[in-house]
Amino acid sequence: MGHTKSIMFKVIIHAFIAIMSCLAWAQPGSAQVNPEAVQLTGDSMAFLAKKKHVSTSWFATYDSGDNARNSVTTTWNGKSRLSRNKGYYAISERLDESYEYFYDGEVFTAKNVDGQYYTQKPITGSFDELVGALSKENNLTLPVWELLSEDVSSELVVGVTKAEYLGVTKIMGQDAHHLKLFKPEREWEMWISNDAKRPVPLMIIGFTPENGGSHYQAMFYEWSFKPVVNRRKFVFRSGAKDLRVDWDTFKKRSIQGGEFSDHK
Repeated sequence: MGHTKSIMFKVIIHAFIAIMSCLAWAQPGSAQVNPEAVQLTGDSMAFLAKKKHVSTSWFATYDSGDNARNSVTTTWNGKSRLSRNKGYYAISERLDESYEYFYDGEVFTAKNVDGQYYTQKPITGSFDELVGALSKENNLTLPVWELLSEDVSSELVVGVTKAEYLGVTKIMGQDAHHLKLFKPEREWEMWISNDAKRPVPLMIIGFTPENGGSHYQAMFYEWSFKPVVNRRKFVFRSGAKDLRVDWDTFKKRSIQGGEFSDHK
């Protein structure tokens, strides 16, 4: 079950990478790839990548099991805030654990809120450099990092075979473009705000047949692009009861939370 949850966690946060793959290869004349669906997806990602300050909340569910009757639903929710010149903060609630992440451009801190323990690493650079260092060297994937990245073409997953534009519908009271994209092993439906000046993603649902088949749904709301005035919001300050542990100890204690992509 723990391995399946880790896989589904990565499926949700990599959904946008897979969707954006159609931009890398799709030909305008392809009967299988609707150019409007491709354009809307690209515009949404480019819009977010250009923002200096981005904040969003999310709520996701995913089911896994042999069939609908045997499936188990897991929830995951949180909020992320990024100021490209100042830092990053996120809170993530998954299963029975909560995590906080702080980054001020020089030091990264991960804290288990419930257990009151934390770990720190010296990392210098941009948010994208932070993501790369944590993923490649430390097996930690930050929640919904793709929505905050400046590189909209990073780590593209080629192989989208079909893209459809299904019209405009409403999501949480907002008009939204409804898109559907396919790969041999996965398929997604995606809703993007029908606001040319603010084309934010509102929801993704999808299916992957791995491990007997899994469904996921992720909703994004409370988008904000206001500047973060106080840089101290990105600096971790330990409390009297907080215990600092090394990175390996933090990982071992955090397996049930599913934040780490590889538990060794």
